[in-house]
Amino acid sequence: MARIGNWLSTWKRELKEKDFSSGIFAYLVSKGFVSARDLSEMDEGKIVEIVETSNAVEYFLGKWRENYRKVEEDR
Repeated sequence: MARIGNWLSTWKRELKEKDFSSGIFAYLVSKGFVSARDLSEMDEGKIVEIVETSNAVEYFLGKWRENYRKVEEDR
C-alpha cells in the first residue's frame, strides 16, 4: 500500500526528473499506451494527458482500496 501511495503521489515530480521507475509508467508501457522510448522522448504534457486518460491512477487506487479492505478484514 505504501508503494502504491508513493507512486500516486510522486509520479508528476518524477516525470519532471525523467524518472520512469514508478508503477504508473510501468502500467502505461505494459498496457501499450506508450513505449519506454516514448517516455524518454515525449513531451511531459503529453505524458500527463496519457496518464490521466489511461485510468492508471484509478487502477492503482482500486488496488490500494482492495488491499485496505483485506487489512480491515484481518483486524
